[in-house]
Amino acid sequence: MNHFKVLSKDSFHIFEKEITQLDLECFSTSNWDLDQWLTLFQNYQLKVLLALREEIVLGFVAFSNIENESELFKIGVKQTERNLSTGSQLIQTMIDLLQNQNTDKVFLEVRSDNQNAIKLYSNFHFKLINRRKNYYQNPMCDALIYRLEI
Repeated sequence: MNHFKVLSKDSFHIFEKEITQLDLECFSTSNWDLDQWLTLFQNYQLKVLLALREEIVLGFVAFSNIENESELFKIGVKQTERNLSTGSQLIQTMIDLLQNQNTDKVFLEVRSDNQNAIKLYSNFHFKLINRRKNYYQNPMCDALIYRLEI
């Protein structure tokens, strides 16, 4: 059974190695180094929600919440946990947390070629609101901007 834990800047160090390793596995060309993680905590009030089993990190979602708006920056799930609802559980838990904080919108950006992520977000009724043509490199593709009204 998975359980969830929210990390702030002060508690990130407890799972820092596991999170940065999973980030590298999931986003090999766009993973964040430690300085980027810490900058996001400082400048964007970053929160990291972990999915854990026996204190082993199965996945994470990194998001900010400022006033009534949130941005989902990144979600990563271990390869062995994909298609086992871990990503969906992370998204639903994040939404529940944000609703309790009177957040009414969640924004995210995703590569147009990331069909698995697009399907996941669509399952939660995120709506496409904008497209940035040829935004990403290696390979080149569009960035899709989604919004969820909660």
